Amino acid sequence: MRANAEELSVAIFFVAMDKEHYKGLSDGRRAIIDELSGEPAPMMEATSFNGEGQRGQNWLTIKPEAMKDVISVSVSAEVRARMDAVIAEA
Repeated sequence: MRANAEELSVAIFFVAMDKEHYKGLSDGRRAIIDELSGEPAPMMEATSFNGEGQRGQNWLTIKPEAMKDVISVSVSAEVRARMDAVIAEA
Protein backbone atom coordinates (compact mmCIF):
# COMPACT_ATOMS: atom_id res chain seq x y z
CA MET A 1 0.00 0.00 0.00
CA ARG A 2 1.43 3.37 -0.96
CA ALA A 3 0.77 6.59 0.91
CA ASN A 4 -0.67 9.39 -1.13
CA ALA A 5 0.81 12.88 -0.96
CA GLU A 6 -1.88 14.09 1.42
CA GLU A 7 -1.04 11.46 4.02
CA LEU A 8 2.74 11.66 4.16
CA SER A 9 5.24 13.97 2.53
CA VAL A 10 8.80 15.11 3.11
CA ALA A 11 10.77 17.81 1.33
CA ILE A 12 14.55 18.04 1.48
CA PHE A 13 16.61 20.91 0.15
CA PHE A 14 20.10 22.27 0.42
CA VAL A 15 22.12 25.10 -1.02
CA ALA A 16 25.79 24.83 -1.94
CA MET A 17 28.36 27.27 -3.25
CA ASP A 18 32.07 26.79 -3.87
CA LYS A 19 34.48 28.91 -1.81
CA GLU A 20 35.95 30.77 -4.78
CA HIS A 21 32.52 31.95 -5.93
CA TYR A 22 31.63 32.95 -2.36
CA LYS A 23 34.86 34.95 -2.03
CA GLY A 24 34.04 36.74 -5.29
CA LEU A 25 30.76 38.11 -3.92
CA SER A 26 30.46 41.61 -2.55
CA ASP A 27 30.73 42.12 1.21
CA GLY A 28 26.99 42.85 1.32
CA ARG A 29 26.01 39.64 -0.44
CA ARG A 30 28.35 37.55 1.70
CA ALA A 31 26.80 39.16 4.79
CA ILE A 32 23.33 38.11 3.63
CA ILE A 33 24.47 34.53 3.03
CA ASP A 34 26.29 34.44 6.36
CA GLU A 35 23.18 35.67 8.16
CA LEU A 36 20.99 33.01 6.54
CA SER A 37 23.43 30.13 6.92
CA GLY A 38 24.88 28.41 9.94
CA GLU A 39 22.79 27.05 12.78
CA PRO A 40 19.38 28.74 12.16
CA ALA A 41 18.66 26.99 8.85
CA PRO A 42 19.50 23.46 10.06
CA MET A 43 17.48 24.02 13.22
CA MET A 44 14.44 25.02 11.14
CA GLU A 45 14.97 21.90 9.02
CA ALA A 46 15.34 19.73 12.13
CA THR A 47 12.05 21.08 13.46
CA SER A 48 10.40 20.25 10.14
CA PHE A 49 11.88 16.73 10.05
CA ASN A 50 10.78 16.14 13.63
CA GLY A 51 7.23 17.20 12.76
CA GLU A 52 7.22 14.97 9.66
CA GLY A 53 8.60 12.10 11.72
CA GLN A 54 5.78 12.49 14.21
CA ARG A 55 3.24 12.63 11.38
CA GLY A 56 4.76 9.42 10.00
CA GLN A 57 4.56 7.69 13.37
CA ASN A 58 0.94 8.76 13.75
CA TRP A 59 0.17 7.52 10.24
CA LEU A 60 1.81 4.15 10.95
CA THR A 61 -0.27 3.79 14.11
CA ILE A 62 -3.36 4.09 11.94
CA LYS A 63 -1.98 1.99 9.04
CA PRO A 64 0.64 -0.45 10.35
CA GLU A 65 0.32 -2.55 7.17
CA ALA A 66 2.13 0.26 5.33
CA MET A 67 5.45 -1.01 6.76
CA LYS A 68 5.13 -4.56 5.42
CA ASP A 69 7.39 -3.87 2.39
CA VAL A 70 9.82 -1.48 4.13
CA ILE A 71 13.39 -2.60 4.69
CA SER A 72 15.20 -0.87 7.54
CA VAL A 73 18.97 -0.44 7.21
CA SER A 74 21.26 0.41 10.11
CA VAL A 75 24.79 1.73 9.75
CA SER A 76 27.46 0.02 11.85
CA ALA A 77 29.57 2.01 14.29
CA GLU A 78 32.59 1.42 12.03
CA VAL A 79 30.85 2.82 8.96
CA ARG A 80 29.49 5.74 10.97
CA ALA A 81 33.01 6.54 12.21
CA ARG A 82 34.28 6.56 8.61
CA MET A 83 31.43 8.88 7.59
CA ASP A 84 32.18 11.21 10.49
CA ALA A 85 35.88 11.26 9.53
CA VAL A 86 35.05 12.31 5.97
CA ILE A 87 32.76 15.06 7.25
CA ALA A 88 35.42 16.31 9.67
CA GLU A 89 37.88 16.64 6.77
CA ALA A 90 35.46 18.73 4.70
